Amino acid sequence: MPSVRYKGTNWSVICPGSYERKSTEKPRRIYEQRADCEPNCRDLQAKRTEETPLVARFGSADESQDISVSVRGANTLKLTFLQIKDVTEFGDVDEAASLFVPPGAKLLNAASREDTSDKTYYAYDFEFGAARVLLTAAVEAGNVYLVGCTASKEAWTEAEPGFKRASSSFRVGAEATPSEKKIAA
Repeated sequence: MPSVRYKGTNWSVICPGSYERKSTEKPRRIYEQRADCEPNCRDLQAKRTEETPLVARFGSADESQDISVSVRGANTLKLTFLQIKDVTEFGDVDEAASLFVPPGAKLLNAASREDTSDKTYYAYDFEFGAARVLLTAAVEAGNVYLVGCTASKEAWTEAEPGFKRASSSFRVGAEATPSEKKIAA
């Protein structure tokens, strides 16, 4: 099957054509039992559960391979008064690894790349428990955009070509129209 480009707000990624769009849980509201109310009464002042940073998820039919896109505020990773505009503001690819690679993971490779609009992307290949992960990070408008490609160590060889394509195709920011590209040139 041919690969498919998925586009979201300020991001895009190319996934293997055999992957399906998976559900992402939206924030739910929790209603607390009130003490001054009859049984089965709920407080109308709803408390919001913590919102998930997950905005899109794609995976194989057997769910052994997964590509997910997440968005987080850059200031949740590094406190600053100024808006973070590029992933390089977290340091070089090796310095920033501690922000993106979980403690206890075995880092296999770290690399950076720039796209045609001079946007920098950091990519981390690591093992965490029984999984192998290829994580790509970039910053746009004060948010960190992450694409995480995950498979079991056994399924990695089969998944790796699609994951590498997804990582290298990952883009953040508004896409320029052909006329804008001409003007910029």
